[in-house]
Amino acid sequence: MSTNTKKRKSIKQSPRLSRSDLLPTSPAITRSISLKNHMALAALKSAQGNVHLAGELLKTLYWTFYLSDAETLEEQKRNFVAAERSRKACITRAADTQTWEVSDTDAHYIAALLQLHDD
Repeated sequence: MSTNTKKRKSIKQSPRLSRSDLLPTSPAITRSISLKNHMALAALKSAQGNVHLAGELLKTLYWTFYLSDAETLEEQKRNFVAAERSRKACITRAADTQTWEVSDTDAHYIAALLQLHDD
């Protein structure tokens, strides 16, 4: 009989979260995130955007949607639909022209949702 011994790979455990990791976000981090989002929108408004900025902005808009309560979703329905339409137009435009940008009209809807995210 042959003994086939295989070594088991050790399972990596994720690092323990510190108390600060579990507490609400600090005001400095919150301001940093807000600034990053508003700068991404400004870059896209001025046709200076890129796929990374568009993606980060998209993540923020989806987080805003998923974290909103039913009443807020109903109030902001128009902005969410317009922002989604803007996202699709931005991607289509980028595929055709290699320029990542949003129109001023679309930026208005996105800015309203960024304000909601900031709040």
